[in-house]
Amino acid sequence: RDVFAFGNLHTQETAEYAEIGYSYADANEVQAIAIAKNVLKNVKVPDIYFNGKVLVLVSLVSVQERLPGAALTVAWPYVSQSEKEPFKQQA
Repeated sequence: RDVFAFGNLHTQETAEYAEIGYSYADANEVQAIAIAKNVLKNVKVPDIYFNGKVLVLVSLVSVQERLPGAALTVAWPYVSQSEKEPFKQQA
């Protein structure tokens, strides 16, 4: 799985023959973003420009808007325990 960032674009490319779980993960992400857009009116969520198969590359490709800031997976180790607690309460 290859992930690239170009300016305000974020792309993910997975060879079609690669682990099938990625196609489900991408589909789940698309659905989660759609739900978030409808429910969380004051939260900026990325626009999805394309999510599907590119026959020339024989790959599954997802292209979406790249929002400013750090991913939670990057920031999480630097978040204090007291700051993590509200996230846990929401889950």
